[in-house]
Amino acid sequence: MNKNFSFLTKLALAAVIAVSALSTSLVADHHEGGDELDLHKIMKEGHKGKTSLSAKAKKGEATEAELKTLIGMYLAMEKLTPPMGDSKSWKDKTSKLTNAAINVFAKTDGAIDAYSKAVNCKACHKVHKED
Repeated sequence: MNKNFSFLTKLALAAVIAVSALSTSLVADHHEGGDELDLHKIMKEGHKGKTSLSAKAKKGEATEAELKTLIGMYLAMEKLTPPMGDSKSWKDKTSKLTNAAINVFAKTDGAIDAYSKAVNCKACHKVHKED
């Protein structure tokens, strides 16, 4: 029963976050400029540098608002067309990032380690980044 409750709680939390993340206020207002997110902006605002949202999440230092922003970025990224490579690989990698970030937000056991593994820049850039 406890296991089912935990699963249902996570599922409900993921649904709430997904709906929130799709709203303009979460995706558009929480990044520089307030205009539509593109892959370059997501990488710059979410992953670049030692103080990025991703770096904070990997250290367990991201606030709830920062994690929601990061989840919103990943949800937006899932909808983008990869610059190169196959769409199935893109969807797999981006959905793993989203799910890992949701688990960090939900404070699931082992979530930070799983998120750190999901944020594998080299693995994604190797197949999807143009030179």
